[in-house]
Amino acid sequence: TPQPFWLTMTAIGWVAPCLIGIVAAGCGGPTTIVAGVVTLDGQPLEKAIVQFQPERENDRPAVVLTDASDRYRVALTPVPFRVVIVCQRIAGQRKDGPSPDSPLVDVVEDVVPMQYMTWETTPLRVEPQAGRTTVADFSLPRRD
Repeated sequence: TPQPFWLTMTAIGWVAPCLIGIVAAGCGGPTTIVAGVVTLDGQPLEKAIVQFQPERENDRPAVVLTDASDRYRVALTPVPFRVVIVCQRIAGQRKDGPSPDSPLVDVVEDVVPMQYMTWETTPLRVEPQAGRTTVADFSLPRRD
């Protein structure tokens, strides 16, 4: 079975600056802006990781995080992309071992349905249009 790309909530703190660097680095060719919102059952999906994988091999991928208003904005080359969206939340805590003195660790769960989290199964696509901002809103249903 395909495995999702995932990040723990603790990793987002050090990954976010790297992701911004990847997006800011550009693709070396002409780019256009893609912007939109990501919702889950109509509710904002803050801190979701939105990944754009080009359909052609020689084009560069991009990654961006949604903000507190569920919005994202990224510069992409005007070629077709597959889109993967990943979001995790802390569901609680558990002891990290059998000892009563074991530290508590966060229990993290995926919020987005699995089909949107893998390149093989995602139905999400976007094809940025050169010379203008492309609006690509993604409204996801809650998983069963």
